[in-house]
Amino acid sequence: MSKLSSPPQIQCPRVKRPPWSDDREQRKKIQEEYERRRMQLRDLCLALKAKSVSDLQDILFSMLLSECVYKLSYVAQGDAATVLRQTK
Repeated sequence: MSKLSSPPQIQCPRVKRPPWSDDREQRKKIQEEYERRRMQLRDLCLALKAKSVSDLQDILFSMLLSECVYKLSYVAQGDAATVLRQTK
């Protein structure tokens, strides 16, 4: 029987960043975006009187669910044309 040998190991070259790339600038942009979104969530929580982001999720889910039920009630009543017009 012949012995099977394993394929040769190939080393991938490491990617070097160009000397002009600035990680600090990228981190600063990411941090600014994070702060902007955090403030948006905080303002939305205050507007809806939610105590936490979890409460905010529950409120938004309830709003979405009630909208679905509202539109489905039209379908149940046989007024599907109204629903179709509202969704366009």
